[in-house]
Amino acid sequence: VGEAGFQVDPDDARGMGGAILATLVQEEVAADLRARGPQRAAGFSWVRAAEETLAVYEQAYQSR
Repeated sequence: VGEAGFQVDPDDARGMGGAILATLVQEEVAADLRARGPQRAAGFSWVRAAEETLAVYEQAYQSR
């Protein structure tokens, strides 16, 4: 998530509700998160995901 969303303990119902409410009620919060989303997503790529997945498989295969 980085700076593009709220990080809330999954057992914290009040915190989760507060994050949802802030996004729904405070337009500036929602707009800021919408703007940050594509910036955060740009840090990921399918090529990198494939390379890192392959590395995990190779490591698992070598340690058998």
